[in-house]
Amino acid sequence: MKKLSLVVGLALISGSALASKARLGALGEDVFGSQFIDDNRNMFLNPANIHNYKNMATFEWGNTEGNTAATTGVGTDSVATPKAEGGVILSHGSMVYGLYLGDESNDSHAFRAAAGVGATAGATDTTPREENAIGAFVGGEHGVKWGASFTYSHTGRNEGATGQEVKLQDAMRTRFGAIITPNLDVFAQVNLSNRAEDAAGDKFKGKLGFQTGATYKMDKYKVFGIYKNLDGENQTEKSIHVGSYELGIGRTERLNDKVTLFTKVSYANFNSDNARIPVSTFGVQCNSQTTILGCREYSAKRVPLVVGFEADATSWLVLRGSVAQNLWSQEENANEDKRTIANTTVVNAGASLKLGDITVDGLVGNNTTGAAPGASTANGAGQLRLDSLMSRVSMTYRF
Repeated sequence: MKKLSLVVGLALISGSALASKARLGALGEDVFGSQFIDDNRNMFLNPANIHNYKNMATFEWGNTEGNTAATTGVGTDSVATPKAEGGVILSHGSMVYGLYLGDESNDSHAFRAAAGVGATAGATDTTPREENAIGAFVGGEHGVKWGASFTYSHTGRNEGATGQEVKLQDAMRTRFGAIITPNLDVFAQVNLSNRAEDAAGDKFKGKLGFQTGATYKMDKYKVFGIYKNLDGENQTEKSIHVGSYELGIGRTERLNDKVTLFTKVSYANFNSDNARIPVSTFGVQCNSQTTILGCREYSAKRVPLVVGFEADATSWLVLRGSVAQNLWSQEENANEDKRTIANTTVVNAGASLKLGDITVDGLVGNNTTGAAPGASTANGAGQLRLDSLMSRVSMTYRF
């Protein structure tokens, strides 16, 4: 009976080899796309990847609002508070197109929280989250494979009960990308608009922001680079800035017909500045493990190493896991205090169940009561929790 319960539990959280936030999270990658692991989430990094995942429907299970705590980024998608989203990618001749609902930006939510928008609203409906986002994808092949996407989110001004009468927000962004050769691809994202206002009169207005990058494949290796620059301000014109870049190399090696090993090492540089914050002292609001936009100034340099594997346990079950840690790191605040970033070892695990053309993916949770589900083995003291087995669940259908 115990064996049957475990099989059923794994079946409920499983997924395909190329398919979801759950898969990328289990392999230690950013859930908004990997620069060296093939996965359909890569279309949010480089929209030209829709050519590789056409005729597909994908769904991410979660809350309609994600994380509702204003101090940590209202609406932020995370392992503990996954966001519901999904869409479909179709093809017609050499053209590929798609519709995706719920494509919301964690950067957008973090900037609004950093500007103080919704800080007095708590979890009430006055908090202007980026919500009801709708995105469209299109791609073609004319010598090179190209792709583009456009995402729009809007909530109009609401009038209602006292304390809940103002809720106004909108966001627009576009992505472009090209697979120039089988080995080289380039991409960019441009944030066209981002504004929000809450009942207390706190406001955020984003400025033109962008992210750009490229990858180059060499046999089993992929060399990559990505650069991001985002700016905005609050109602008193206090500026908020984030800049970052990462250079690295990833290796994908098929060890045998069942097991694949993924290894990545990179150099990452990050800096932020929030003029709304008067001081910058290391602590809860100025810590790379929480919200660095809570600092007056913050910078970090890291050399992270990530090692992951994926194994076909049976014809219908795939198991995966990863371990990540900074080989070297340093963070600095506005007072020029410097320290090594603490507690960077993170272990995650996941599974996939393949049911013909349908795949269901999940992160394996091992949290203690009240801790973030599946965030890391550190939260669960290494215990596998069958009563809280799923921390992300995704489903993909290929047709």
